[in-house]
Amino acid sequence: MAPTVCWHESSFPLKPDLRFGWQSYSMQAIFDNHSNTRPRNLPWPARLSQQRQSVFLVALWLLLGLNPTAWAETDNVIVFEPSYFVAAQAKNAYEMVLLLPGFTFDPGDDDVRGYSGASGNVLIGAQRPAAKFDSLKSILERIPASAIQRIELIRGTHTGIDMQGQMLVANIVRRSTSATELGATVALYAHGDNRRLPEARFDLSRQWNEQLFEASVEAYKLADDDSGTGFRRRSDASGQLTRDAASRLVADDEGLQATLGYEQPVAGGKLRLNAAALSGTKSDNEQLRSILPSSESAEIREQENYDQLELGARFVRPVFDDNTLELLAIQQLHQEDASEVENTVDGDTAYIEETETGESILRGTIRNPLSDASTFEWGAELAYNFLDSRFGSADSGTPLLLPEADVSVREYRAEGFASIGWENGESLQAEAGLAYELSRISQQSDSYSSRDLNYLKPRLSVTWTPSATDQVRIRLQRLVGQLDFGDFVSSAELSTDTVNIGNPELEPETSWDLSASWERRLQQDATLVFGISHSRIDNVVDLVPIFADTNNDGIDEVFEGPGNLGSGAVNELSLGMDLSLSKVGIKGGTIKGDITWRHTAVDDSITGQRRQIAGKTQHWEGRLEFSQDIPAYRLRWGAHLTLAEREPEFRLDETRLETESAWVGVFANIAPTPNWTFSVALQNLSSRKKTLTRRLFNAPRDSGGIEAIDKQSRTYEPYVVLRVQWQSGW
Repeated sequence: MAPTVCWHESSFPLKPDLRFGWQSYSMQAIFDNHSNTRPRNLPWPARLSQQRQSVFLVALWLLLGLNPTAWAETDNVIVFEPSYFVAAQAKNAYEMVLLLPGFTFDPGDDDVRGYSGASGNVLIGAQRPAAKFDSLKSILERIPASAIQRIELIRGTHTGIDMQGQMLVANIVRRSTSATELGATVALYAHGDNRRLPEARFDLSRQWNEQLFEASVEAYKLADDDSGTGFRRRSDASGQLTRDAASRLVADDEGLQATLGYEQPVAGGKLRLNAAALSGTKSDNEQLRSILPSSESAEIREQENYDQLELGARFVRPVFDDNTLELLAIQQLHQEDASEVENTVDGDTAYIEETETGESILRGTIRNPLSDASTFEWGAELAYNFLDSRFGSADSGTPLLLPEADVSVREYRAEGFASIGWENGESLQAEAGLAYELSRISQQSDSYSSRDLNYLKPRLSVTWTPSATDQVRIRLQRLVGQLDFGDFVSSAELSTDTVNIGNPELEPETSWDLSASWERRLQQDATLVFGISHSRIDNVVDLVPIFADTNNDGIDEVFEGPGNLGSGAVNELSLGMDLSLSKVGIKGGTIKGDITWRHTAVDDSITGQRRQIAGKTQHWEGRLEFSQDIPAYRLRWGAHLTLAEREPEFRLDETRLETESAWVGVFANIAPTPNWTFSVALQNLSSRKKTLTRRLFNAPRDSGGIEAIDKQSRTYEPYVVLRVQWQSGW
């Protein structure tokens, strides 16, 4: 049963009147100067705009001013019954997880090699899925709400649960009764450029006698939000326009994916088998119509054909009295053929790349409950990864020679790990872990190289629950980033006329991360979470100058490619909120949001000055969502806002700033019967604009001046999504 909450007036009414001595500050000036000249003696709120100061003060008031009575739940495991999700018309596990108060869904990262670093923050039957490229979101969407007995929100640490260093996970507990579930979803995306793109999925789930069979087929053709109309313009240093062209880009992604899953008791344990196959095509077609300096047309076409196969198996059984053995095996294969062709009046330029990658993972874990309050876990993971890539280019039929164009990479990696979790009643929990990773990476291209890497990765997390409404979570860990094998291979981009040279000597990033969060539960469906973190990064991966002799004349040419800078830092403040609006007269209304402020810093490889770390979204990012459930009409409606983003890049003789404006959408779902749901969504009502601004120098940035400013801008028009869902079970 859901806990009952009694409210009274706050005994600590806060009337914020905070003055920080604000000073005006130009973010663009810092980017233009490529250095961090921000006054360092000001508190961080002084760096916010007046509007953002107000948002900060309101959030601070909510954090400190609300003072509810004790909440009935004090355990670190909070149980949500299916009835909690009925009003919101949640149809599957994914939609249910998104409704959990104080929880932000993390899908994991399937680009990370190995298993532990790729996992998200949702468990199914206290186990993580035996899959990587079959995304956690897709897996949860295939579990119908009628098949779920409850969802457990596990905070901090918990005996017998593999948290893998995370401080908050959701556990999906399925019903054990025999049942057959069928589901179908059909959607139509209607875009302003008269494109009508379909999507369809069919799901089957059958459970009987402790056995489970699942199957899913999905076909889709979706528009990429890189699409849009806009312009490409170039100005000289004085601001005089020298080039002007209208641009229209159409980007689509279509594919067919099929998945199978089966589990049953075997040899005193449970065996789970997974299979997933995906075949798809991504295509971009940009039409350019130049009006300055002359009237002419050009076209840039990109196409990427890809096929992916994944097989997974998991076996869990008790061993040695109370111990539990878990064995995991995953095999992935991926093939991709990509091409980019530019047709102009001066001739054609083409880039072609063929890539084959694969990963084999074998992982074993033993969990030993030392007592009712502590658990010891240990195990090992073995992995083999490979990449074979071939890159070719030609300009008007003349081949272009680039170093590191044909590359083969092999990695053998092993990791041993152990952790111990301990609970002191309901108020204090801790988990300490240690992992040791060693690997050998060999690379064959213009030359052969091989190197050994090894890292020690400690981890400590502590959870303190001083009251039924408050919880503090602290974590310290050392992380080791994984090398992107694609950085070993040369690549090119016609839209910006740039080339990146592969760098086989790249070192992985390592960091010490310290984070803390304070969670305050105001009632079952109202939560505030304030977080702060600091990361000290060594071997920051960024673009650096690379010297290579491509003409065999004994003279090195200067290229650009991924390399290592020195030490960097990332600081973050975050606020997560789930707030009920019933107290202000909006019955069934809630506001859910996650907002992060981020500051990064590293020494530039060209100027030596402190600047932002490229590739990390700067300053503000987040999402706010309003929704209201109206059970009398079987209706749920709402709106969401994704904040604008900006991402810098620093090259040898240019700087780039890529920005995306805010995204606004509204939706409405109506379920006239328990089996049918009809949805309509109006997306991108703000007409998101993507802009790339390039400042081109006449020499390396430490010695040259700005020669030209190149600006590319595209606006993605609003579109409508119509969706019909049907579910039936017996």
